[in-house]
Amino acid sequence: MSTIPQDLTPLEASLAYDANNIAQCKLFSHLPQTIFYDDPGILWYTTGSPMDGFNGVLQTQLEPESTSGAIEHVYGYFQQQHLPFLWFVGPSSRPANLGQILEEHGLAHVETEPIMALDLRKMHTDIPVSSRLVIHPVTTPEQLLQWIRVWLFVCPEELIQQCFALYSGLDLYSQGPIRLYLGTIDGEPVATSDLFLGEEAASVGHVVTLSDYRGQGIGGSMTLAPLQEAQKSGYTTGVLSASPMGISIYRRIGFQECGTFSVYGKES
Repeated sequence: MSTIPQDLTPLEASLAYDANNIAQCKLFSHLPQTIFYDDPGILWYTTGSPMDGFNGVLQTQLEPESTSGAIEHVYGYFQQQHLPFLWFVGPSSRPANLGQILEEHGLAHVETEPIMALDLRKMHTDIPVSSRLVIHPVTTPEQLLQWIRVWLFVCPEELIQQCFALYSGLDLYSQGPIRLYLGTIDGEPVATSDLFLGEEAASVGHVVTLSDYRGQGIGGSMTLAPLQEAQKSGYTTGVLSASPMGISIYRRIGFQECGTFSVYGKES
């Protein structure tokens, strides 16, 4: 790994989050069912999955006059394949009004979340955490399936198994760039998170706690574990996107807002 930057400005941190999101999705590129298209000004992919999160546009850096044509091309492809897809709009996206143009072409705004950054040297670890929670690095297929069941707890079994098949093709059990964490209470899987070690910052994501176990400090525990691992690996900046449910936890840890990340989508 090249030298990890020690200090990032808020803009640099938001761009690092953007870059990590792209790099993490690229981990699926070596799977036989995955196709990546690196077209001029636009990077997009499909796994063939019926889950929209596994098909879509990762990066858009287009001139205004070519934006509509690119959107129509991608839109047409997924319509022809009868697949849902997402279009990510982050700090590096161009043109500036990309979200508006996507909506004009029939895509729906799914969500906009703040990007948050943390100087890991100033991380607050004295937040309420769960004393009953045990956090396990995911190192076996059995743990991976448990992790996916918690993460996708609202999804039907068919989609859980399809997601498991996709994730099973990744290098998850070595000291690679992506690490998964499973939280259990009395042996019962109740929470998830993950860590992605990027070129400039470490991203935390998929912080999920089952509804019956919320309000016990589990989300804070599941966020701190990957951040502390990143710090041990030499990182000084942690980044994430914050849901309304998680933002107060992240602020207590010391995260500060530094940008926004939006998602647009289209059902099949």
